[in-house]
Amino acid sequence: MNNVMNIREIIYILKKQIRLLILVPIIFAVVGFLISSFLISSIYEAKSELLVNQTNTSEGAIGSTDVDMNLSLLDTYRAIIESARVRELVYEALDKKFSKEALENSLEIETHSQNQIISIKVRESDPKSASQIANTYAEVSQEEIIELMNLENVKVMTVADVEAIQEPVYPKPLINTFVAFFIGLLLAIIYVALSAYFNTKLLSDYDVKKYLNLPVIGNVGMLTKDESRFRSGLYANNMTELSNFSNLNQAVKEAFRLLRINIYFQESTKKIKTILVTSSEKAEGKTTITGNLAIAIANDNKKTLIINADLRKPDWFKLDEKDESKGLSTYLSGHSNLDMIIKDSSIPNLYMISNGPLPPNPTELLSSPRMDEFLREVEERFDIVLFDSTPMIFSDPLVIASKVDGSIFVSEVNKTKVSTAQKAINQLKMADATVLGVVLNNKEEKVKEDDYYYG
Repeated sequence: MNNVMNIREIIYILKKQIRLLILVPIIFAVVGFLISSFLISSIYEAKSELLVNQTNTSEGAIGSTDVDMNLSLLDTYRAIIESARVRELVYEALDKKFSKEALENSLEIETHSQNQIISIKVRESDPKSASQIANTYAEVSQEEIIELMNLENVKVMTVADVEAIQEPVYPKPLINTFVAFFIGLLLAIIYVALSAYFNTKLLSDYDVKKYLNLPVIGNVGMLTKDESRFRSGLYANNMTELSNFSNLNQAVKEAFRLLRINIYFQESTKKIKTILVTSSEKAEGKTTITGNLAIAIANDNKKTLIINADLRKPDWFKLDEKDESKGLSTYLSGHSNLDMIIKDSSIPNLYMISNGPLPPNPTELLSSPRMDEFLREVEERFDIVLFDSTPMIFSDPLVIASKVDGSIFVSEVNKTKVSTAQKAINQLKMADATVLGVVLNNKEEKVKEDDYYYG
C-alpha cells in the first residue's frame, strides 16, 4: 500500500478529522486549567538581596582592582550562604519551624557577573513563610560573612515584603492552559497522521479511488437518527417490508436513484442486464443495497428481478411457507422451471426468486451449464437482474461474477479493511469479472430530510 501523501491528501484528512482536532485541544486546555486552578498548590516566591560593597585596597577612589575583588568574592559568598552551617543557623533562628531539608529545597541563590548583588530567593506555599525565610537567610548570611571573612562589605539591600507578594509563581493557570491546548493539538495531529499513515480501512470515496482504483458509484447510509432502522436492511424479515422504501426521506431515495443512474450510464457503453452485488465480508450491507436498488430500478418502469443467490444460508425473504421448497437451487438442480420459482412482490415491476432448499454443493450448481441456461432465460424476460450472493469469503460470488454482465462491490465505511477489499477486487478481476464500481455503505454524514443528496 502506498502511504506517500501529497498536500491534497493531507488537507482532506485534516478536514475529515476537524472535530477531533478541535475537541482534543479544548479538552486538554480545560483539564489543564482545572488542574492548575484547583489541584496544584500555589507556590509563592520571596526575594531578599545582599549588596557586596566596595573593598578598598588603597586610599581614595575605588579602582578596577577593588571592583574585580568584589566580583570574585561573589562565588565565595554564595557558597557560604548555601552552606550547611548557614542553613543550621537559619534553622535555629526560625525556631525550628521548618525542616532543614525544606530550607535547602526552597532556597535559590543568584549572582550576576555584571553587578555585585546576591539574590536570595525562597519558594513556599505560604507567602508569609517565604518572606520570613528569605529575610532570615539574608540577615544570617550577612553576619556569617562578616565573621568569617573579617570584611564588612555586605549589606542587606532589599528586604522581602509579604505585602508585595500578590501572585504565585507557580502554577500559572493561563500559561498552563495554553500549553495544555498545544499539547492536545500536537497529540491530535500525531494521532491523525499515524491513523492516516497506517490506515487499514476504507473511509471515503478518496480511499476507494486510491487503494482500489475503482469509481464510487454510490454512497448509501446518509440517514437521520429516526431512520436508523433502515440501516439493517429494508426487507430482512419479509418481502412485504419492501414497500417501506416510499417512507424514506428524499435524500436517502436520491442516493439509490443516483446509484441507478450510474449503472445506466455504464449500460450505454456495454450490455448490463445481469448484476452481482457482493462484498468482501458479511454484514457490510450488500443485501440492503440490492433490495433498495431493485426497488429504485423497478420504480423507473424497468422490469426487475432480484435473486437470492446465497445457497449457504436460509432465505432472507418468504412469501409463504411453501415457497421454501422452490427457488434457485431447485432450478439449477433441474427440479423446477423458471415460472415455478418467480414470485411477484408488492412493488410494481419487481419480481423475486428465493434461494430455495440449501444444497450440499452450491459452488458446483452455480458453475453448472444449467446456470448459463438460467441467465439466458432471465435476460430474455427482464430488463435488469440483480444477484444477492454470499460475501467473498466463499467462491460462489466469483463463479457468478464470471457469468454476469457486471458486479457491484459493497464496502461499509470504517469497517472494510483495505487489504481485504484489495484481495476481493483482485479475485474478481482474475475471474474476468467486470467490476462496475464500489458502493460505500453506512457513511457517517447526516443530511436534512428535505435535502437532496448528489453523492
